[in-house]
Amino acid sequence: MNRITMKLIPLIIIFSFFGCSKDSSTSPNTCDTSYSGTWALTSTGSYENGDCTGDLTVGTIDDGSIYLVLSDDCTATSYDTMFCSEPSEEADLCINDWYAQDEIITIMAFGGFMPVEYIVDGNKMATTIIAEYTVNDSSWTQCSYSEYSKQ
Repeated sequence: MNRITMKLIPLIIIFSFFGCSKDSSTSPNTCDTSYSGTWALTSTGSYENGDCTGDLTVGTIDDGSIYLVLSDDCTATSYDTMFCSEPSEEADLCINDWYAQDEIITIMAFGGFMPVEYIVDGNKMATTIIAEYTVNDSSWTQCSYSEYSKQ
């Protein structure tokens, strides 16, 4: 891997907390407490193409250092080793509201500015994020995948 790619990997993992939303017009209703609990990031990867098509290359994360806690009071708290090691110090980034409808958990990231949808399948939930990067005169789009497992 080149140096640029190695520097982007931590950012992709951090931004995986804030994946793409399918419908930002949905207003929060209620959280489904059956989803409450700790969700650890267990795998991340990227698609072959920036539009989330093609082969998905996935790696496993076993250390439990990145996780979400969905509380019964409809708050979602993110924990990681960079920005959210002390979530109360970065509340707008690390503590948000969440709700569930059908089998989709929506976290209202950045104080509700950016709804993030996670598709739930049993004790796993996953999201994708499409990010555009520019370094010097080179630009590209990457689609990243993140999967969390309920602990």
